[in-house]
Formats: sequence, C-alpha cells, structure tokens
Amino acid sequence: MNKLDKQIKVNYSNMLKIDKRYQDLVTNIVCYLRGKLNSVDAEEAINDVNDILLGAQYRGEDLEVLVGDYKGFCDNIIDAYRGNDKWYSLKSYFYDFGGISIYMLVFFIALDILSSIPTVKPLTLSNILNMKYTISLAPIISLIIALIFSIGVVKYICIHPWKNENKKEAIMSFIIIFIVLLAMVASTFFFRKIEIYTFGNIPIIIIIASLVCLTVIGANIIKLIKVKRMDKVSNK
Repeated sequence: MNKLDKQIKVNYSNMLKIDKRYQDLVTNIVCYLRGKLNSVDAEEAINDVNDILLGAQYRGEDLEVLVGDYKGFCDNIIDAYRGNDKWYSLKSYFYDFGGISIYMLVFFIALDILSSIPTVKPLTLSNILNMKYTISLAPIISLIIALIFSIGVVKYICIHPWKNENKKEAIMSFIIIFIVLLAMVASTFFFRKIEIYTFGNIPIIIIIASLVCLTVIGANIIKLIKVKRMDKVSNK
C-alpha cells in the first residue's frame, strides 16, 4: 500500500467518525475537493477538513452552520493548494491519469489481440499459432474515448452536488453510455485499417495478452470486493 492509499484509508476512517446526519455534507465536500485538486493534494485537504469537522463536532457545533456553502468553504482550501499556477488543472490530469493511460492502453491492445483470434479462417490451432498481429489505431482511439468519458464522468460527479437519481437522469446516463460504447465499437472497425506495426511471434503475444486481461479483470474484481466490504462497514 503506497502513501496515497494509506492517506485515503485514514481519511475514510475519519469520515466514518462524523455524525451520519452530516453524511451528504461530507460527501459533497470530499467529492468537490477530489474534482478540483490532484489526488495527493485532495487527500491532504480532506485530511485537514476531517480534523476541522471532527474538532467542531467534539465541541458540539453544528457542522452545517460551520461550513455554510460547502463550495465556498472548499474554494478557500483549493486556492491555497492551486496558488497562482495556471497549469495546475492540466498537470493534475497528467499526474492522475498518466499512469492509468498506459495501463489502459496495454489492456486495450491485449483485448484487441484476443478479439482478432476469431477472424482466423479456418479457426485451427495451427493457424492461430502462425497468425500475425498488427497494432492499429483502434486500441489507441478506444483508449482516448474511454479516458475522455471516464474523466468527464468523474469530474461531473465530483463537482455537482450529490442527489438521488431521477428517471430523466437515468435515461440520459444510459444514452450517454450507449453512445460511448457505440463509438468505441465503431472506432475498432474503422481505425483497425490504419496499421502501425506487425508482430510475427504470435504465440507469446497471445499468452501475454491473456495474462494481461486476466490480471486487469482480477485486479478490478478484488477492488470491487474491497469497496463492498468498506460500504458494509460504513453502513453498520
């Protein structure tokens, strides 16, 4: 567990100490800070806010009155971290999403390799072992679409206040997700024609691709299980 993960765990633990009637307030503050700051600065800021709120709660103060407009409350903290750095937002994107971009690109290429196996005619083991794989623009374009969509969704959820989803919002969410998936599928067919490099030693490539896909899927399942366990603890 790295330093950032430890800080997130500490912050989450401290958030659970705040009275449940302030749950929406705390959620809005945490999401807003994470939407405006890079991951390291956000967790440091959340740690400071937790100290302020827990101190006020210990003194018997009303946290809603203390915070007032949570955006204004957070903006003062955000300004202290951003300073006069005009490139803060751009650098934050590279800082927070640079590593995961490489991670996702490898996954999309591995997925593209495995998805190209059924195109072998006739589909025999001998033909699969002798097939060649050509890296095209398809996985790269899929990565770009997925990143833009993911960042957009995360930033929207973080910056906008938490509220119960209504029917209209549910329909819009479904439409947006459908359009994004459609764009990714369409890009796979269109940009696969634009070739970059061809690999000849396909058996090793297939093995590596399979391991990458299994590792990524397995890691995400483990993360999901951990999140579910944390939710159960918080709801007790």
